[in-house]
Amino acid sequence: MLLTFASSGCGASQAAYEGLSNLHATLDSVQVVTYSVDVRQAQWLANSQEKQIKWQQIWDGAGPYGKANILYGGDGFPTFVLIGPDRKIMAKWSGYSPKYPNSIKEKVLKCLGGGDD
Repeated sequence: MLLTFASSGCGASQAAYEGLSNLHATLDSVQVVTYSVDVRQAQWLANSQEKQIKWQQIWDGAGPYGKANILYGGDGFPTFVLIGPDRKIMAKWSGYSPKYPNSIKEKVLKCLGGGDD
């Protein structure tokens, strides 16, 4: 599972949705889940609709002080946490650049021991 922490007010989080959408559409073996650190539900819902997010999302209204964000250490956005089948963290990284739209998928594949498909 790739757990992501994102904010609708963060440009890098918004840009990362393209890479996450690609990963979600092409790599069935990895479940994508996005935890929104938005405080306002209306803002989160509007962003989800605008970006046409098709994978699972979590919003609890606690913003960056939510339990999941604190537990996984989402201190910058977007933050990505790759969790293996054994429920252990395989990798964690923050940041995204639209110059490298395939970087999320490449990082996940590298961590899983695979190459391009």
